[in-house]
Amino acid sequence: MFKKLESISKKAADFPEAMRMVKQNHICPKLFFEKDIYTEILDKLDLKCQYPQASKTLGIIDYHTGFTPFSYFLETELNPKHHVLFPESVAASKFWKHMISKDPNCKGMIMDDDQANRVLKHSFLNKVLEKGELEPKEETDLSKVNQSALITGNFVDSSGGDSLRILLFFNQMKTSIFQFNNVKLLSWMPSSDALKFIGPLGSRHRRSNALMTNLFCNVNVIAYSNFDNKKSVDGILGKYKKAVKLPQISGQKDVCLMEFQSSYDKYKIQFPDELHLVIHKLLISPSNKIIDNLHTLGPGAEEYLETKIDPEVLQKTAPNITEQEFIDISEAYYYWPFKPNTQLETYLGDPPQDE
Repeated sequence: MFKKLESISKKAADFPEAMRMVKQNHICPKLFFEKDIYTEILDKLDLKCQYPQASKTLGIIDYHTGFTPFSYFLETELNPKHHVLFPESVAASKFWKHMISKDPNCKGMIMDDDQANRVLKHSFLNKVLEKGELEPKEETDLSKVNQSALITGNFVDSSGGDSLRILLFFNQMKTSIFQFNNVKLLSWMPSSDALKFIGPLGSRHRRSNALMTNLFCNVNVIAYSNFDNKKSVDGILGKYKKAVKLPQISGQKDVCLMEFQSSYDKYKIQFPDELHLVIHKLLISPSNKIIDNLHTLGPGAEEYLETKIDPEVLQKTAPNITEQEFIDISEAYYYWPFKPNTQLETYLGDPPQDE
């Protein structure tokens, strides 16, 4: 398939012609939907209204770029000041190089070959920033979307979940590109993976990573498919009535496009280290009531926190605790004079660096 796609990119005069040739040759790359589907998706995202000065200010980080038309239609929709592609493979890199050289609508794209086929690293943007290929600026109004940076990524493959978790962790820690505040992340993933972030209270999908994500992001489902007819997917994604229903691609798995809008004013979080610790500790045994898991926070925690936490909350199981209730518990924990060293408890190692 890759050789055919490379051959098409050499023969096609522009990207629309390449799309027609892919269809004529019955090739089925991931996320290769028709133009009308992507038009629906872009209408749903309403990016033009969110980035009114895109041509002057916006830099798009296109991570793990494959052969999807989404990258092309983002470029034509927004005409951003910068659009850097981090290709998923050497084959994808060759394909997009031909498109950039031929299609006037792709002239503004920049290829970062150093990132082809590599695992996401903490400093994956450093070289691009040094070259001036991106110019992110800090958003000081935390009620607004950052106008200088937008990330989109393909996390459909088996290793994609790890890279997505790394990006969401960067958002929690306000590091890498997320240090500039309120950066939007558009993520393609398997439909079943979406449940990890929007599963309801009490569900088996609602765990610490999902809680931490929702504390610092507004999460929305933009588009999805469920041709495998999984009940869990239908039960949760089916609630998003306005989401675009994606057509089936032969030989490809069901996918979902999720919008993670970073938001540091969603909740008033005074003690993030304590919050991080409380969530992870109390979810160690999720079937237990909160009162039965307090001992995991340290010797004497149970006796102290029983006097500080609402009795009704203490009788809930951890997956049924709301984000705000976790914040309240973390604030009570912060003021406990005998708590363990929180920094040591929450140390997760240094962020991954480029080799």
